[in-house]
Amino acid sequence: MISESYLQSSLPFNHLDDTSFNLAIYELSHGPINCDSDRLNMLLFNPIERPELCNPLSSYLDPDSNFATRPPSSKYVVEEELNEESDPVNNTASFSIMHLNARSLFGNFDKVNVLLNNIHKPFSVIGVSETWLNDTTSELVNIIGYSFVSNHRKSKSGGGVGIYLQNDLDYKLRPECNFSDPEVIETLFVEITVPKGKNIIVGSVYRPPNYNVASFLDKFNDILSYISKDNKQCFVLGDFNLDLLQYDRHLATQEFVDSLFSHAFIPLISNPTRLTSHSATLIDNIFTNSVSRNIFSGIVLNDLSDHFPVFAYFRDDNISHSKAKKLFKRSFSDANLNNFNESLSNIDWSKLLNQEDPNESYNSFIDEYSKLFQSCFPLKAIKGKNMNKFRSPWLTPGLLKSINRKNRLYKRLITSPNKSGELQYKTYKNKLNHLIRIAKRSYYDRKFDSAKNDLKLTWKLLKEVINKRKSKSPLPSSFKAEGRSITDPTEIANRFCKYFTNIGPRLASAIPAVSPTFRSFLSGNSNTALTLKPTTVRELENICSTFASGKAPGYDNIPMHVIKNSFHLISTPLMNIINLSLLKGIFPDKLKIAKVIPVYKAEDPCLFVNYRPISLLPNFSKFFEKVMCNRLTEFAEKYELLYCCQFGFRKNHSTSLALIHLINKISSAIDRREITAGVFLDLSKAFDTLDHEILFAKLEHYGIRDVALRWIKSYFSCRQQFVQFNEACSTKQTIKCGVPQGSILGPLFFILYINDLPNASKLTQPLLFADDTSIFYSHSDPNRLQSVLNEELSNFDVWLKCNKLSVNLKKTNYIFFKSRQKELNYHFNLFFGNQPLVQANMTKFLGVYVDEHLTWKHHISFICKQISKSVGIISRSRFYLTSKTKLTLYYALIYPYITYCNSTWSSTYVSNLNRIFCLQKRVVRVITNSDYRAHSAPLFAKLGILDVFQVNSFQIAKFMFYYHNLLLPPMFLNLFLTSGQVHNYGTRTAGCYRSHSCRTNLKQFTILYLGPKIWNSLPISITSSTSFLTFKTKMLEFLLKKSKS
Repeated sequence: MISESYLQSSLPFNHLDDTSFNLAIYELSHGPINCDSDRLNMLLFNPIERPELCNPLSSYLDPDSNFATRPPSSKYVVEEELNEESDPVNNTASFSIMHLNARSLFGNFDKVNVLLNNIHKPFSVIGVSETWLNDTTSELVNIIGYSFVSNHRKSKSGGGVGIYLQNDLDYKLRPECNFSDPEVIETLFVEITVPKGKNIIVGSVYRPPNYNVASFLDKFNDILSYISKDNKQCFVLGDFNLDLLQYDRHLATQEFVDSLFSHAFIPLISNPTRLTSHSATLIDNIFTNSVSRNIFSGIVLNDLSDHFPVFAYFRDDNISHSKAKKLFKRSFSDANLNNFNESLSNIDWSKLLNQEDPNESYNSFIDEYSKLFQSCFPLKAIKGKNMNKFRSPWLTPGLLKSINRKNRLYKRLITSPNKSGELQYKTYKNKLNHLIRIAKRSYYDRKFDSAKNDLKLTWKLLKEVINKRKSKSPLPSSFKAEGRSITDPTEIANRFCKYFTNIGPRLASAIPAVSPTFRSFLSGNSNTALTLKPTTVRELENICSTFASGKAPGYDNIPMHVIKNSFHLISTPLMNIINLSLLKGIFPDKLKIAKVIPVYKAEDPCLFVNYRPISLLPNFSKFFEKVMCNRLTEFAEKYELLYCCQFGFRKNHSTSLALIHLINKISSAIDRREITAGVFLDLSKAFDTLDHEILFAKLEHYGIRDVALRWIKSYFSCRQQFVQFNEACSTKQTIKCGVPQGSILGPLFFILYINDLPNASKLTQPLLFADDTSIFYSHSDPNRLQSVLNEELSNFDVWLKCNKLSVNLKKTNYIFFKSRQKELNYHFNLFFGNQPLVQANMTKFLGVYVDEHLTWKHHISFICKQISKSVGIISRSRFYLTSKTKLTLYYALIYPYITYCNSTWSSTYVSNLNRIFCLQKRVVRVITNSDYRAHSAPLFAKLGILDVFQVNSFQIAKFMFYYHNLLLPPMFLNLFLTSGQVHNYGTRTAGCYRSHSCRTNLKQFTILYLGPKIWNSLPISITSSTSFLTFKTKMLEFLLKKSKS
């Protein structure tokens, strides 16, 4: 029995009259509160009382009379009732807002979608508290038609706030008001631009319960002071965990409300928002300083969580959304594509054969093609997207009706609680949830079955399953520069274009001149010259087949899928134009114009420096570039022009091979009791600062002369770009240095540009992957190590200055790789350009975390962190996805992390890999819907999944297959000897490879030792495979069969 004294001290509504209070005590002592609708409406927070005063003068002096235009009021509704609401404010609202306490937005995301779908008129802004998000799940809760911003916890679970804003709202973050203290307050504030009125500030707030209220009040009061001084319309919504119904007796609540009132904020919710069997509390609210009379607010009775959603609609001429932009779209229907091809087939291209100028020839071709393109695929105005498309496609009309019935049962239970109603509601709810799961599973079964032969559609479905939609955040309407605000879209576009175009020249101008020239590092002119052979229709068809259909178009707006669909009709004229281009050494001018889209990176979105450019070139330029790229690559490989340790953008080279080569060198040095110093250089905007004249000179040195060089010079000359910002376009600006971003030739030109960098070194052999440059040197004497490295770094500094490249010293560091048992009692000082370098114990190299002892613990921890989140995603989907679909998710979300460079980092102690293995066991149980303690070995075999240990064996065997079949780069060709090469005895093992001798365990974990060991253990039927596909199939069968035994 609950004592009366306890209830008197703890009831949140003890301000009620004696009769009501005694009734509450009786109900709590004998069962659940009977919170019928009348009782709920009695529990009302309304400190602003406006009694009818007889004295007219005193009415002017009464603060309650002047504080607000009307007392706050709210009502309880379910979604159906809100749609049927006749309040004129609801029907004509210009701005609407809702707050949800989600108690796991990711876990309850389907429920949120159902709730929003059932409310016909979408809310302008939706604030969420207790999101319980992390860096991964925050990307998986995007809602169509909304941008989402989040402030989630980094160090512990729970809490977190977020805000959804309709896509047509232009907003910016208010970082000075955003806090994330799990023991005080969590906030997220944005400012919405109102073109013809005051801007709107919206904040989502969560106060963690059971913590010091005084600290919260201090911080919250500071926030209110900050946003109030701006004289803007403000809305602060959230879960404050301070019960306004205790206003009369709880000091902290009084201080909270007094602080709100003192900043002219009033609450819009006046009834309890959280009901339990023993309490009714008003802790969720929407506070505003808006004095509009046209406000309709309320509470939605919904079982999303243990808090009811709250909402408010506003009708105010000064609050309005941006005018909906008229949308235009082209229809690429089968009928239009067929019409286009038919029209294209009637064009006589013979006139192109008589033209001698590649520019004129291409202009004639693209004019005809574009004219037909515009005619057959005209831009047509389309209706704006329905902002209320929240409904998940598996929710049938019958299910939606059932959801509404469930809501009515819930409302009846809340307003008239009894055992019978509770049983009816819970039974109906459980059956409905079961039916929804079946419907969702059936829907995705059908979708994945229809997409089984379409990789692109399959991946699109996978992203839909995990809700990995891109949140479309609009670009700000104003930017800051030179102490003023810029709002004109054309000026903003021009500013962006100027900034992007000058990145390279600005960096190059800061590099001091040095006495030697770049030519001093070039060795021996090539005696051969590149001859440009003409292309053929067959080559162009092969090139076309390699291009992705979804490639974004350039300024001409011609998408790749239209080109591919019509290529059989234009292959011959295109071949003639390309051959004319190669013959004359002229690259068409119209293919040298890039459309640039600014993409936000981080920090203040109103600063130009916080954006990166995405450059879009015409799709037809890719054919010209690929033809030239084929000839340049063939020439470079044939005459071995490229540096042997350049692993970037080359056939049969990869990050995995680069890492294997590095670890082989380091482990061998440690085995010899040497220390290896590795310096990891970060080149600043290397692709953007490449000097054209230096490139031309180097290409000529390598044998690319005459017409080939003229073609390349033409390719770079008069290249232009413009920036598209929303609907505005900048004027074109000429690009003076760098390689074209997004081009096919750009990476090849860059690796040719830095091809002579190793010539700057006398004792080291740099390892390159495009612009990732690493220098390694091993020695047993620390003094020698330091002196040699400083000399080599000085030489590399001179080379970079000669070639107008620079290093970002903030991102450059060095590591000393050594045995764990070796003490390094020496203070190293390494310098680059007279600037000291930072020593690190661990760094990220080509996507893999490498530490000084090569333990791989950091990288394994990184993998576990990533795949554990994916396991959670698959686990959340287990009830409505089939095992086949979950297996597809496994290979899309988890397997890439386990396989990437696995032959290097996975060759370690079993105890290190067990963390990954445990996560794999967990996910196979989820995929097969097995008990969490089920034996996992049969499940791996059933699904055909390799565990992390087997993946390591497979990857090492794969390396050995390439080695055995001479498919590896030259530095690997003499890596192993066979027994027959060591002795003349005619033994059965004469053809077996011999492992390197190893003094340390570290070297035994490398391919130098494990490669031959694993290869020699394989059956002859596998090692004699003549193709990689055959080898792969047999090897997988072998490993899976071995795991079953």
